[in-house]
Amino acid sequence: MLSALIKVPTLVREVIQYGWMMFSVLEVKTPSHSALIEDLVYTTVAMVKMLVLLAQSVIRSDW
Repeated sequence: MLSALIKVPTLVREVIQYGWMMFSVLEVKTPSHSALIEDLVYTTVAMVKMLVLLAQSVIRSDW
């Protein structure tokens, strides 16, 4: 299990980088602040779902 957990911080860092890139793209594309917030929330929810799926797969692979 430890070997699988070592890989998690790298993925988390990549997901956070992706989130910041998406935020900067949305900042350029959307003139409306409310549209920006809505898109950012959607992106954040998608990233959290990815992390949950990753955690579940790591736990299942070690059992």
